[in-house]
Amino acid sequence: MRSDFYRAFEERHRGSRDQIKNRLRFYLPFVDALRCQRQDLLVADLGCGRGEWLELLLEQGVTALGIDLDDQMLTACRERDLRVETADALAWLADQPDESCDIVSAFHLVEHLPFASLEQLVRHGLRVLRPAGLLILETPNPENIVVGTANFYLDPTHLRPLPPPLLAFLPEYHGFERTKIVRLQESIELASGREPTLFDVLGGASPDYAVIAQKQGEVENLATFAALFARDYGVKTDTLAWRYEQAHQQALRSALELARQAVEKCDTLVQQQQQQLAAVYSSSSWRLTEPLRRLTTGLRSLSGAMSARLRRANHQAWLFVRRLTRRYPVMGNCLRAAVSPFPRLEMRLRSFVAQKTVESVPWPATENCSDIQEGVALTPAARRVYADLKAAIEESASKEHP
Repeated sequence: MRSDFYRAFEERHRGSRDQIKNRLRFYLPFVDALRCQRQDLLVADLGCGRGEWLELLLEQGVTALGIDLDDQMLTACRERDLRVETADALAWLADQPDESCDIVSAFHLVEHLPFASLEQLVRHGLRVLRPAGLLILETPNPENIVVGTANFYLDPTHLRPLPPPLLAFLPEYHGFERTKIVRLQESIELASGREPTLFDVLGGASPDYAVIAQKQGEVENLATFAALFARDYGVKTDTLAWRYEQAHQQALRSALELARQAVEKCDTLVQQQQQQLAAVYSSSSWRLTEPLRRLTTGLRSLSGAMSARLRRANHQAWLFVRRLTRRYPVMGNCLRAAVSPFPRLEMRLRSFVAQKTVESVPWPATENCSDIQEGVALTPAARRVYADLKAAIEESASKEHP
């Protein structure tokens, strides 16, 4: 891979120089604890890259040397007057004398190495460090699901993710006095206890972590680091998942409690209504008014039945009149003359004759009914209707012409 490509890639995806320097300030308390024992510290940074760690140490007055094979990266370091050497990191470390460094650091280097080379780095680091010296190995954190499944493979030079327990076991196995896993770069809000979302569970855990291993030394020297090694750092995925589940279980419990209270309230209202009804049914007024209630119910039923019968009788009467006027048009004329003094009755008859008729039967014009003779063959019912109509017409005529 061309070095200028990788430098451009780092600029795009690693973060700005100031961002990286701010992240690396996390390690300064470990450096200060070591400076309490001796002032002439020497820090060897393997795979120094753009030199942010070297620059930060220089600002703190600590001597640091960077080792890298990328000339483009080293040029950026030399432009800032940082001490660097062009060399293979493992080969350079293997050539150093015993107990010649106080801190050996490698930031985002171990994920580029085969496991056998990583073991060599740890073994030579233990040999090169002075008593109580520190080995710092920082790498992407595969506990973060988004980092472990996607972001890690964004860099084409990465080999495989290293789970924190594996990387922490290596220094312990090869003889370091103690090791500490520190998880880094997590959200401040999540670290302070904010309720996590599902996305936080997937990608909110610390995206980076480091293993800080300390070589055996004097008891009083190791005691200086006791508080730093006793602390817990960062946010784990299983912690976020547990907090997420607890929050949702609490929300579910709250919802169930509200539902239970609503059901209890409904039950109470139903019981109160039942008690009120029972009190009404058992009261003296309810017993005394029972005959009246039965009478009212019977009258309503009787009224409904009578209304239905009246409607049916009325309908049958109108049907009879309509059939009669259709069969005997002369009688229709007489009917017209008889009801003409009564406009409302005439309008009702007109609407009834026009209603539900298959053939259009015009309302008979006003004519004299004198052409109906007694000898015309009529049914008994028709003769009665005819006699009534004739009497009504004569009565109307006598009133108009006394």
